[in-house]
Amino acid sequence: MSSLRLSHMGNCPECGKTLAFNSSSEVIECPRCNQRHQPSSLKEMEQLNGNLSSFFSYYKLLKDQMSSSSHDPGPVKIQGVSSYECKLLSPLLTTYGMDKAGNPKLLTDLLASKSKVFEFSALAGRSFTVDKQHLGETGYGVDKASFAYLSELLQLVDDTNDRSKCLVPLHADGDGHCLVHAISRCLVGRELFWHALRVSLHRHLTENLARYREIFGAFVDGDRDEWGEIIDE
Repeated sequence: MSSLRLSHMGNCPECGKTLAFNSSSEVIECPRCNQRHQPSSLKEMEQLNGNLSSFFSYYKLLKDQMSSSSHDPGPVKIQGVSSYECKLLSPLLTTYGMDKAGNPKLLTDLLASKSKVFEFSALAGRSFTVDKQHLGETGYGVDKASFAYLSELLQLVDDTNDRSKCLVPLHADGDGHCLVHAISRCLVGRELFWHALRVSLHRHLTENLARYREIFGAFVDGDRDEWGEIIDE
């Protein structure tokens, strides 16, 4: 899989569109002008080496690709921000924070604990209340399928709380990370911290592998190290 990762980016010499490619690419085709180019012919070449500048360049590239897509998914924006943008920014927030001047800094340069990854437990005391005007927004507000499935439970909760409609099932993108999307939304209203939670979850499962093998051993095939496959996935 590592050979398929995008490692470089540069601008098309014909139309100027930013293109991303991996180091083994011999020819890059521009989707805007349909011209094929040698990697060495691209303008303003940049290596995606994991630093902050590269992250923002790649983030802009993904946004441009999405906005120019012929399928046009039309992301829902609430207060100017879409869930797509939040999910793109999440990996950055896993390892970066801001100093008092508002400048981005690695967490290891900011925290006395020298933690490399944002500790999601810092948000444990938070909860999110959705604005009523956004409840009907498709892709952000109430998830209709979940609302129908949980109708009896939601009715019971409403009756117990003087019919105050205090609990509603909100949308979470079902892209394979729906659990961490949902938890991040529950705490802060956005998917901004899904990646930090996934990293922390992976670490927790790895450090407590023996314990979970014992608890759920009957449900997992131990003959082919299915636990390792589950954690890696």
